[in-house]
Amino acid sequence: MALAWTVDCFVGLYLTLPVTLARFLAHWKIAWLIKWRAGALRVNFDLHRASGLWLWPLLFMFGWSSVMFNLNSVYESVTGALFDYRSGMDDVRMLHLRANPTPHLGWEAAQIAGEHLMAIEGERRGFRIKRPYGMAYIQDCGVYTYAVSADVNIQHSAWTTSLWLDGNTGALVKLDLPDGQHTGNTVENWLRALHFADLRDSLAYRLLVCALGLCIAMLSVTGVYIWLKKRRARRFVHASTQGDIHVANARRPTRLHQR
Repeated sequence: MALAWTVDCFVGLYLTLPVTLARFLAHWKIAWLIKWRAGALRVNFDLHRASGLWLWPLLFMFGWSSVMFNLNSVYESVTGALFDYRSGMDDVRMLHLRANPTPHLGWEAAQIAGEHLMAIEGERRGFRIKRPYGMAYIQDCGVYTYAVSADVNIQHSAWTTSLWLDGNTGALVKLDLPDGQHTGNTVENWLRALHFADLRDSLAYRLLVCALGLCIAMLSVTGVYIWLKKRRARRFVHASTQGDIHVANARRPTRLHQR
């Protein structure tokens, strides 16, 4: 459904384009407007078309971010083709990490090491640590991951400012920042924040997402109404065509066979 939503965004956008390139912008401008004084059918059509255009960036964002959460292979292949992008598995392969079910470092020692390494990186890269966020051990990679809430976070609550440290030595393996390292990963962090309406805890954006939900309901209702009207018109044309054929056959002279 997420992939269908994403593709439908481009299909819907294509259907709003003028059929000719002559005075393209002037003709396309009509699709962005609603003729409130027109009849009910025209207002319904304009609401569907114009709202879809004005809300297109948000509609596409929610569709594509849903692909990211549900069809990771599709998302990563497209993102990797368009941007500089590194997935978690790319890091595992590039860093030659190996599974380690029994690390030499215990949890307390790993936490102290993580705090020390993060403080060094924060000072070196110019970000301020607000508080610890979480810690985990990734057995398949043999590393501890230590995350903090920092002033560089895009989301209010997210595991995005973090580092990996070796489970045996406590040495820094890699640092992950929400912005500025890899373009594709930055885009991914923004998609995640926008999808969950967790854009640095912005109330204005949450209200926008709430309004978008109502608009999507409106787009669904108006879209079904337009489909029903076109379906009814096609049936009427088909019935009229069949009627004309029957009338023409009835008027055709009958040949009498003589013995």
